[in-house]
Amino acid sequence: MKRQTAKFSLVLALVAIFASILACQQSGEIISEAEATARAMPTVTPTSVVAENSIEAGTVVYLTGRGYLINIVDSPGSFHMIAGQERGVEVTILDSSLYKDEIWYLILAPTGQGWVPEENVTTEEP
Repeated sequence: MKRQTAKFSLVLALVAIFASILACQQSGEIISEAEATARAMPTVTPTSVVAENSIEAGTVVYLTGRGYLINIVDSPGSFHMIAGQERGVEVTILDSSLYKDEIWYLILAPTGQGWVPEENVTTEEP
């Protein structure tokens, strides 16, 4: 009886090891650090806005707001914060999108890339 239990335990352990090997298999693909970062960023499909008061892509602006940290979110109108950046920091506008009659900007900040509402950017240096 002990011998059957030992065999069963051994088979069970081998099955568990085999299952974990299958679950952890990698494609073997070698990618650059930049590609890994790009793949880790949330997928956002911006729709460029051409509005009289929108800021053009490539413009350097400053974050503004009431609090010390400005929330950078994963998509226009979202509450899913992906980063926080200090007020007054210089960022670059990458794109803009209109969401519920409000302009949102896709920015590149020191803490990462994401979206902020128009009220959180200014072209005037603090």
